[in-house]
Amino acid sequence: MAFPLSPLFAFLLCVGPLLAQGNEIVAWGSNDHQQVSQAPSTAEFIQVSGGWEHALALKTDGSIVSWGWDNYGQVAQTPTGTGFNMVAGAMYHSLAVHSDGTLRAWGYDVHGQVSNAPLTADFALADGGLNHSFALKSDGSLVSWGSDAVNQITNTPAGFDYTQIAAGAEFSLALRNDGSIAAWGWDGYNQISAAPAGVGFTQIAAGWNHGMALHSDGSLTSWGADTYGAVSQTPIGNDFVSIACGAEHSFAIKTDGTIVSWGQDFFQQVTDSPAGSDFVQLAGGWNHSLALRSAASGPIYNISNLIVGMVATVEVSNCPAGSQVVFAYSFAGPGPTSTVYGDVEMSLPINHLGPFPEVAGLASIQVLIPGSLAGNMVHTQSLVLQGGGVSTLTNALHLSVL
Repeated sequence: MAFPLSPLFAFLLCVGPLLAQGNEIVAWGSNDHQQVSQAPSTAEFIQVSGGWEHALALKTDGSIVSWGWDNYGQVAQTPTGTGFNMVAGAMYHSLAVHSDGTLRAWGYDVHGQVSNAPLTADFALADGGLNHSFALKSDGSLVSWGSDAVNQITNTPAGFDYTQIAAGAEFSLALRNDGSIAAWGWDGYNQISAAPAGVGFTQIAAGWNHGMALHSDGSLTSWGADTYGAVSQTPIGNDFVSIACGAEHSFAIKTDGTIVSWGQDFFQQVTDSPAGSDFVQLAGGWNHSLALRSAASGPIYNISNLIVGMVATVEVSNCPAGSQVVFAYSFAGPGPTSTVYGDVEMSLPINHLGPFPEVAGLASIQVLIPGSLAGNMVHTQSLVLQGGGVSTLTNALHLSVL
């Protein structure tokens, strides 16, 4: 369900949901360069991303941590400081977007995938493949740089209606505002020509030579290289909420918070997938996998893809069965304000949307972010309503509209 012109938030999404409170990192699969064993153990992360045999994560304060193989400085050259909004691991290089809209790129640079990064301050997302990089600007357009051996740069599509991006080895994917998918670059395994037509997709992910998409009905679609079943073993069902790809394996989170993995399993990146029902984000490396496990036990309020002119997802997970959720927000300040439900981190006046019913523990809406909100700070919190007058306030979010 989409709510156009609703005055809500803006935040950033990487190749998967960017979360708003600290979570724990779980890593498994190949550990040739300690990309698994050196994963940080604290519960202060809001996003993870995997490179060839390195990994990086974004902390709640906007600082970046990297670990694993450092043959080209993809770990040692990680930028310091806080205020970053997202991170992305490529083959031997990495990228990040700062809250001021600028890009950072570091690591292997033979094809200019680092040094040719644009210098403007209008970026929302970035990603990288084998030897190329590309980014989504805040106006919904795309910019690519680095190796153009198979037209992964020159064939970058025009337009201002893109909301997500994902880089494969030598191909790229982008999701449009209507839920359709654009694909370009090398097509040796039909990772371009077999990209699904139609609209209604909500997430995209790219492996080495295969792609995957999540539809709004909760189903999965995969295409491209299928050497180890990354395409043909894609599970059937309508209960998926998040996706990721490694080189030749794929995995997804279901509505109950559990992980399902399939494809190449030489390093147990499939069979060692962790048990549990509290996972909130996934990221794939070459032969290793990463996930964020929720450190909270109650309802968790998250928002993703919140960029001016784009459709944001606003959701509360871990909802009790039969509950309803009210999404409240204020532009006046962070409170606190006393209400009949307790003190909230919003100043008067407070607006709201809902209530909306939970489905399999998740209450979610989609909101079109109007351009008039650029530069505003929004303070938002949710209320989970149960029978018998029982209610629970979620974590609060304080976000700047980009």
